[in-house]
Amino acid sequence: MHGAAGAPQATATVIRYREGWGMLAGALLVCGFVGSFGYFLVNPDDAVRGGGSFVPWLVVIVFGPLALLFLALALFFVSVPQRLHVDERGLWHRMRKDANFIAWAELSGLRGQEPQPKRKDDPDSEPVPGALVFDPVDAGFAERHAGLLDRRAPEGCHRMLLRRGVVRRIVRAVSDRRPDLLR
Repeated sequence: MHGAAGAPQATATVIRYREGWGMLAGALLVCGFVGSFGYFLVNPDDAVRGGGSFVPWLVVIVFGPLALLFLALALFFVSVPQRLHVDERGLWHRMRKDANFIAWAELSGLRGQEPQPKRKDDPDSEPVPGALVFDPVDAGFAERHAGLLDRRAPEGCHRMLLRRGVVRRIVRAVSDRRPDLLR
């Protein structure tokens, strides 16, 4: 039912969220790092040690445009809102121009997974990301909704990575429409 014809009902609960905040923080950090070299080009007397200004020029010329492109890309990702509609027929996820519809008939269960850090007593443990975990009815679910699901998930685990607050809002909306699906 990928790209199913139709639209969510007017009474659907709409959950809006934005992704890319970590990317924006990284872009600002890289721009600040390159900007510090640019500062030493403008004010060479403030440099810690003397010498030529070859390294600051090289950093500003090579990494400056890359840092600005990274910042522009991060601003683009943060500026585009994503929407998830929950109605009586299923979940409608809209990301940019792509739409994905998950009918309730495709799921035997659904649960919200809270993020958890690594356990301190076990060095081999992995942190658990926040996600919406689907229990599909058939094996073709992962193929039909490959754009939504996490590719790094363990085999048999069908999850959509989201922040904690978004997962809670989706679970609350699903509990209003289909409480029998929540696990």
